Amino acid sequence: MKTSAYLRPPARNRECSISVRYTHRHAYFAIRTGLTVLPEHFDQDAGAVRRSHDDCNLMNAIIDQRKATIMTAARKLLLQGEDPTIEKVRDVLNGVVAAPPAVLALPTPTPIPEPEPTPRVTRTSRKVTIVTTEKNRFQELLTLYGQGSVHDAASTKKDKALFVRIVGEFQTWYGKELTYDKMDGAMYGNLAKYFLDERGGYNNVFGKRIKEMKSFLRWSEVEHAIHPHQAYRKWKVYHEEKEIIYLTQDEIDLFWYADGLTPQMQKYRDVFLFSCLTGFRWSDIIRSKQMVVQNGLLTILTQKNRGNAKVPMNERIRAIMDRYNGDLNIVTLQNMNEGIKALAQRLGMTEEVYYYRYKLKEAVPFHEPKYKLLSAHCGRRSFITNAFTQGFSVPEILEMIGSTDAKVLGGYMAITGSHLVSKTKELNK
Repeated sequence: MKTSAYLRPPARNRECSISVRYTHRHAYFAIRTGLTVLPEHFDQDAGAVRRSHDDCNLMNAIIDQRKATIMTAARKLLLQGEDPTIEKVRDVLNGVVAAPPAVLALPTPTPIPEPEPTPRVTRTSRKVTIVTTEKNRFQELLTLYGQGSVHDAASTKKDKALFVRIVGEFQTWYGKELTYDKMDGAMYGNLAKYFLDERGGYNNVFGKRIKEMKSFLRWSEVEHAIHPHQAYRKWKVYHEEKEIIYLTQDEIDLFWYADGLTPQMQKYRDVFLFSCLTGFRWSDIIRSKQMVVQNGLLTILTQKNRGNAKVPMNERIRAIMDRYNGDLNIVTLQNMNEGIKALAQRLGMTEEVYYYRYKLKEAVPFHEPKYKLLSAHCGRRSFITNAFTQGFSVPEILEMIGSTDAKVLGGYMAITGSHLVSKTKELNK
């Protein structure tokens, strides 16, 4: 049995949480110290904060105190004649079982271990079933996971709470409580049947739920030393190619010059057009008060990837910002999506768009009028596609949207037929 300090994965500010791990018989669990540090200030081999950190002495004292607390619980179990397994030590630390005081005089004789519970064999299945404590912790840890951690953003906590609710709905449909030992191929099939058939979803939603479930199971392993069925690691996360719906420059002009709008519809139109003109995500648009104009560029530190987005200011962007005193957090996302659909229909954007959705590998054809497919995210697609057709290079577009990964453009950029024709004419000159 031993204890060691280590760093958890870094947060957005690059700081890592320090935890102390207790290891016994190749199994372990970890407890947090409440300390955070940059990786360069931590000695992984020594499991201690380096002297380069101003508070190294205090932080190392806290780490040593956590180690001592764990080892005290383990030694008490040894003096009681019990094997200090990770489950028993964790229970002592949590106050589930009270370890007896240490005996310093004569050692007590080793008690005779209680016999293991006899497996119960049913007449019908002849299957041996032993219910363990770990299996029954699924519900307990699922609830804990849904509360989020101190390092989670508010949106992440909201997503985790939604995931827990959805798992509860799945359990109701499934008719059984989920356990870690059942996270196998058969469970993957049940999840697919529920999300794709029962709820009528497609690969994007199903893939997202599988990704969330795998994250929860990995968290259970790392944070609480749970051992789920390892088949879950091979669960495939499906994705769908997005149908890139965007507004051309003429359609943006059509939105801009639309008249007879109610004050509320004008807000929907202006916020949507702001996204088309800047490429900013919704999460950044509602933080418009943090935007700064520098050297003719409208800049903001993006929330999703912490990149520095910067787009050239123009008269339309400035007019929208001035109209609302720089605060564009004036509508809800759901209402705006409904509003721009209604406005696009009124403006005659009714041409049919043909596309496919997928259920695992099965393609399902769809066609709908364009206005029904518009949403806030189309603004970012419109900006990137129009910037490309206007001659901006990929590095320049990445610089404007605050990204360094050219792969992200694949989900936003639509290469139109007219653009290919014009390029061919240029090459033939």
